[in-house]
This record gives sequence, C-alpha cells and structure tokens, in this order.
Amino acid sequence: MHLNSQTQRINQKHTNSFNILILDPFLFSGSGEFDTDKKKIVELSIYPNTGFNEYLFSDDMYGEFLQYSEGKNTSKQLLLSPGESFASFNYQKGYHYTIKAEKINIKHSSKQAFNVIYQYLETLSKEKIITQDAAEDLIMDVAPVKINFIPRGKEPRKAYLVKVTTESKPRPILKIKEFHFKKGYHYRLRVRKTIQASPFKEHYTLLEVMSKNK
Repeated sequence: MHLNSQTQRINQKHTNSFNILILDPFLFSGSGEFDTDKKKIVELSIYPNTGFNEYLFSDDMYGEFLQYSEGKNTSKQLLLSPGESFASFNYQKGYHYTIKAEKINIKHSSKQAFNVIYQYLETLSKEKIITQDAAEDLIMDVAPVKINFIPRGKEPRKAYLVKVTTESKPRPILKIKEFHFKKGYHYRLRVRKTIQASPFKEHYTLLEVMSKNK
C-alpha cells in the first residue's frame, strides 16, 4: 500500500483506536460449524527478526509478529494468529529457533478454503544468528500522522509510519534519534539503522532531512 493512501485512511479514523478487538482469522469466515479434525505435528522455523502488519479491520493499528516457515519450505510468513500456547515460547530476537507445533486446519462448513493456526508444543533448537553489530543507511518516507502500534508483548504506543525505499510495505518505527517530527508534514529522511547484537537492539538515527512537505 502506498504511504500517501495509507495516511489518508488513517486521517479518516476515529481517535479511539486502542479499543480494537483482535481475533483469530478463522472467526471471520462466516456463521456455521467448524471442522477441526485436520491436525498434525509440524516443525516451524522462527526467524531472528519480527515482522509488522495491520490488524484486521483497522487502518491505523499495527502489530509486531513472529516470522516463521514450515518444514522445508523457507518462504517466510507472519504468525498473525498464534494463540495462547505461544505465551510459553520464550522468544528472543537475534536467534533462529526450530520448534514443534500442532498445525490445525480449520474449514468452515460453508466455504472451501482452509485457515491454519498453530499451537506451540516445544522448542527443539535455538541458535544465535545475529552475532555482530552492524549498520546501514536507509532512505525512508514518514507519514504526516502517527499510528497506533502494539510491540510484541507490550502495551500500545504511538509510532511513526514509515516506508523504507527498499521495502514493499510501510511499517511502524517507535523512535528516530535527532528527528523532530511535526504533525501534518510528509518527510523523506536519510537514516542510519544500527543493530546491537547482544542483547539484540535496533536503533535509528537521523542523518538528513531530504524533504519536508505540507
């Protein structure tokens, strides 16, 4: 989604966005009975970095989610509906995990498509992947209004909505050092992203305001 169109949608929302109801995806497949007989045990890879996505039915509430792939398929996906079982999964950024999970295919009686949820069972392996500090310079566009953001395991906070030029989708960033944001302006910034390996942390520091437009 283009950042300008995303901003227009955010501006049209009511301010009380924190009261959004977050539900599992299969609950929105309509009325009727569910077939939950299709279950199997699978191995999932959980990656060192998290990902970001809008919540269902919301234009200005983003969440932070685990990235995973199943079995030998290395295509990364966001674990948008992990269920309560993942509360016992002690995830730390910077590590690659292999876990055992129960995969549940849920088919609604009135539809052909299946939805999938996973239930965490146990951690099989944990390997430190990000072992060295690193830095890179990014060009990013910043929307003129902040969004609501729920970092993983934390309370909702206000965040910048940014679109990095090398990424396909906009995402939230909580803080950009030395950046003095003024609501109502579109910014293009040159920013340095630094990664601290142990303990894992990401920092963003302003290098240059390339443009600022009303």
